[in-house]
Amino acid sequence: MFYATSVIFTVRFTVLMILNIKNQHWTFLYINSAGFLLFLMSIVFLLIKKDNVRTATLILVYSNVVNVFADYNAGSVVQYQEVYLARDLVILNILLLITAFMAGKKQAIVLSLVLIGLILFHTFALNIDTFRPFLFYSIFFIAAGCFIYSLLANLIESTLRMSIQAKAELETLGQFKQNIIRLVFHDLKVPVNSIIDLNRNRNDNDSVKTVYYADSINRQLENVLDVERLEEPEMKPEMHEEPLQSLLESAVKAVEVMAVRKNIRINTHFPVQGMLVCD
Repeated sequence: MFYATSVIFTVRFTVLMILNIKNQHWTFLYINSAGFLLFLMSIVFLLIKKDNVRTATLILVYSNVVNVFADYNAGSVVQYQEVYLARDLVILNILLLITAFMAGKKQAIVLSLVLIGLILFHTFALNIDTFRPFLFYSIFFIAAGCFIYSLLANLIESTLRMSIQAKAELETLGQFKQNIIRLVFHDLKVPVNSIIDLNRNRNDNDSVKTVYYADSINRQLENVLDVERLEEPEMKPEMHEEPLQSLLESAVKAVEVMAVRKNIRINTHFPVQGMLVCD
């Protein structure tokens, strides 16, 4: 979009300067050249650093303001003055709109004061009669445009600020939730490890099962913590070999108690002693 606009403005400025040279409108040629230089400056600003959008926008706006009033300085607007004035007032309001949305309310007010000052200067100092019959309407049109565009720009800016603030609050709440989950699960691991330690050295069947199920709970707690860690950008899996038989035996033990309660017997047979690479 920016490059297409740059090409259009470059062609426009070039054509105008060629016509001015052909018609020997030297005053208008100088002013038009100044506007073209300002336009080139805006492109250079953006090419040097893309963050200079605000400065480039203001340069582009004021270069177009120069060219709008250059017509009146060169005396090229003679016939159909009302039509040219209406066209230029629309252009100036578009420039005000661009300034308000791209550079902010203060710059829009400054531009509107500059435009009103230029209209008064052309009317009373340079005795250009184009604005005189419509002086009040011209000033009112620019002032109203500045007020409306600044109001809309403030509304959009406040809405954007509220959205950013809401996003920050959601991120804070999400981080708080993650911290609570980690704290609770870390605290749960303490009694589970105590159960394992108390029953590990006993050889009866109930103690063995208690250790196994407590250890299973401990692994589930670690799994939940691992899921929480997955949201961190530095999370990397730790791959290593595990005996396939031990993994299957663990799966059977995990449902053994429920199977016994429902009178279900699980028979296992592992003909292959394989290894599984996993985390």
